[in-house]
Amino acid sequence: PGEREFADGANTYSHVLKHIDIELGNNPGAVGLRENGAEMVLVEDVAINATGGFAGMYEMSASGALLTDIRITGGQHGIYAPASRGGVALITGLTLHDQLSTPIVFDTYYPLTLVGFDIDVPGTAPVVFATNRTRSGEHLTFVDGVLRFGADSGNPFIRNLDRSIYLKNVYVVGARTLVTNGDGSTLSVPDAAQTYRVGEYSYNGDFATQFGDFGKLIEGIKSDDTYLNGVVSALPNLEVSETASIPGDLLTRHTLPRTFCDMEDPRILNAKDYGVAGTGVDDTAALQAVIDLAEAQGTDSVLLPPGTYRLSDTLELRAHTRLCGVSLSQVSIVPGGWNPSAPTPMIRSADDAAGTAAISDLYIRITQPNLFALHWRSGRGSVVHRVLPNVDATLEVAPKVRNRFLISDNGGGRWYGLIQGTGGGQPQDPDLRTIKIDGTREPLAFYVFHTQYVKPSGNPMVEVRNSENVTFYGGKHELMKNAINQDRFPPGTLPFVLGIYNSRNVGVYGMEGRSWTDVDDAVVEVQFSPEVTIANLGERSASEYYYPESEWYQLKEITPGGSSGVLATSFVALYKSTSPYLLATLTSNTKEVTEGQSVELTWSSTDATACTG
Repeated sequence: PGEREFADGANTYSHVLKHIDIELGNNPGAVGLRENGAEMVLVEDVAINATGGFAGMYEMSASGALLTDIRITGGQHGIYAPASRGGVALITGLTLHDQLSTPIVFDTYYPLTLVGFDIDVPGTAPVVFATNRTRSGEHLTFVDGVLRFGADSGNPFIRNLDRSIYLKNVYVVGARTLVTNGDGSTLSVPDAAQTYRVGEYSYNGDFATQFGDFGKLIEGIKSDDTYLNGVVSALPNLEVSETASIPGDLLTRHTLPRTFCDMEDPRILNAKDYGVAGTGVDDTAALQAVIDLAEAQGTDSVLLPPGTYRLSDTLELRAHTRLCGVSLSQVSIVPGGWNPSAPTPMIRSADDAAGTAAISDLYIRITQPNLFALHWRSGRGSVVHRVLPNVDATLEVAPKVRNRFLISDNGGGRWYGLIQGTGGGQPQDPDLRTIKIDGTREPLAFYVFHTQYVKPSGNPMVEVRNSENVTFYGGKHELMKNAINQDRFPPGTLPFVLGIYNSRNVGVYGMEGRSWTDVDDAVVEVQFSPEVTIANLGERSASEYYYPESEWYQLKEITPGGSSGVLATSFVALYKSTSPYLLATLTSNTKEVTEGQSVELTWSSTDATACTG
């Protein structure tokens, strides 16, 4: 009593807690892990037995932290979070079993996103308790998971006041009532003993009154009514009637095997055993040789011990190469004597839809204007895990700085803990992108989408163009702290966070931050893109903006018929893009024409509608 405990999350960056089991024992006030951390924090493959204790986790790391494959048994609570960092608090692969009271107490003013979860508790209290009523606070996103009560005690799984609740592909059993809201509305099922599937549900209450604009923009129509499985309804009480069997891969589809880049695997090739120095000398030939050897032997994995690995040419990953750094803070890839005349990646993966290439836990340092970090072309089975580009500050205003990460061709896979954190203090080259996703079709998913400070003049920090099957889970964005440098950004030069253009099947599930943009522009912009879903996207209130929040948008959709959006005064509970669009690809050679000249073009499309024009 009276002891002031350390709880300043601003001092908690880059901590790693991995492959750890924690036993609390019979200690009623004990918690397993207390951390209110931010960028580059990693909590991965951690099991906490909180039986006899208070909670498995106390507070929540966010704002670029990666929390994945966490299993908590027992305790009064699984997660007790009276505080969290900014951005969306994201956990992928969460298992909570046998908590005696509310499994998740989340009483902070940032959103929470769970992706891949299994929560199995007695049912003596709701699964989630959330009370904070700020604009960006405590909006809940649950994707791909199971909610189980041991018995129907009358408690709902989620007891909500006026937050935005979004559920997608969630299986429920053991309770009649799934959600109760502050206005008295409910979501329920007919029989607590049966298993039901919630395909998609979005509730947000009266955001138009609270925040000055509606929370939903669904196929061009703005609303605050509830969305359930494709239907917008003003009815207060809705029911899910689809029974289903629970898939066995709800968690593993979002988490890595615990043997991923395992340094204790006897088959992994230690690069330093094969002539790679890691001391700052040119390692290009030696490192390429050990990568090729691993591929030829079928062992695939190459370990990079602590060191600085200097390259003078692009490092080529083969179809199944796993390049495994021991630690993000201890392994750096740097260029040396290498100044190409055109944009060139430092590392490039093989262009292979069936490829399973992976790269993990290292920095890629960019010190020349035409170099960029990574060109990814490996397909859905590939992995990028905590790989960060670091750009020399002198290059931030150079005219040739372009993409930092480029994903194209057959590029896809699962990307974890991606943080883009440096940028100039004035408008940068309009073509600069922290990530450019261009022309991909392979499934591509990001777990932690964190981008800040990059300022491509009038353009997005991250761009998705001519692509399909792209998903962002949990994000934080930030531009700058206040408007004192407004004179550096004339109208039309402020950047924005995300642009989605001529793409299909794109999802953003949970994003919050401190970015703003030009009058009539939006933090997220969507053009001519069918099947786009964005849930729980918002802006943290700030004391100063360049322009009033009533003059720019959280999200804006641009269609052939005009544009519509959700103002920055509000919070995007759910967006569904207007459809259908005709996505067509020009198949003839490019032809230059002058005004008044006619030209015949040949088009192809996967849509049934014939292409004309």
